[in-house]
Amino acid sequence: MKAALAVLLLVLAGCSAAASDGRSDETIVYVPSSVVKPAPLVVMLHGGFGSASQARRAYGWDAAADKHGFVVAYPNGKSRSWNAGPECCGPQEHDDAAFLHGEITRLVRDGLVDARRVYVTGMSNGAMMSYAVACAFPDDVAAIGPVAGARIADCDKAKPTPVFAIHGTADRNVPIEGGVGPAGVTKVDYRSLDESLDPFLRTAQCPSASVSSPSGKYTQNRWQCSGNVEVATIIVDGGGHEWPDGATEWLWARFSRHARDQ
Repeated sequence: MKAALAVLLLVLAGCSAAASDGRSDETIVYVPSSVVKPAPLVVMLHGGFGSASQARRAYGWDAAADKHGFVVAYPNGKSRSWNAGPECCGPQEHDDAAFLHGEITRLVRDGLVDARRVYVTGMSNGAMMSYAVACAFPDDVAAIGPVAGARIADCDKAKPTPVFAIHGTADRNVPIEGGVGPAGVTKVDYRSLDESLDPFLRTAQCPSASVSSPSGKYTQNRWQCSGNVEVATIIVDGGGHEWPDGATEWLWARFSRHARDQ
C-alpha cells in the first residue's frame, strides 16, 4: 500500500525531474492515506552514493509520516551525490539548491504541502545539502536537520532558521571538529560543527552559551534565540558516521514546533 501511494503521488503531483537533468529517477513522494492537505513536508536527502529509494528504506521517515501526519519527499541527487558547495560533492556545474527549491515549489503549488512547514534533513552529503538549501533559499524552509554532515556552502543569505544537528564524536568521514576525514573519500577540509552552525546562531542572535543536557552517550545542546528560533545539537559520544537510533523521531519532534512566517 505504501509503495502504491508513493507511485500514485508521482503521477498526480508531477514530481519528476526533467529528463535532461541526468538524475536516476523521479523524486519519491510518500503521502499517508490519512494526511490532511496542505500538510507539513520533510525532504529527506540521501548521502553520497545513496539514492531516494535507499534513504526511504534506511531512515524510518515513512513510519514517522504515518504516525504524525506529514508528507515525505525523497529526491535523487545527480550521480548519486549533491553539489553542496565548493569542492563537495556532486557535479559542480549543477545547482542542486535550485533543483530542490523547484521540487518544494511544485509540491506547494499543487496544494499538497503547506509552504510554512517545510523541513529539510539529510545524511552526510545530504546533511551538507540541507545546509546549502537553508543558505541559498532560506524562505523555503522552516527548519533543517543535518545528520553527520558539515556546512560546505557559504551562507551570506542566512536568515534566522531553526537548525537541529546530530553528529558523532568518532565520525571518521566528516569529523565533528572539522578537517579531513581519515576514512572519507572526498578529502575535503570540512568545517567543524560549531563553524557550520555559526551563521545561523549569529543571524538568530542566539546566546553565546547553550544549555546542555547529557543523557548516557547523548548530549543535547540547545540555544533559545530571538524570534522564537531554536538551535539544538545532539552529540553522540563515540558515534560514527551514521544515522543514530531515535534520530528521526527527535528531528520530527523539533521540526513540528516550528513554522515559517508568511
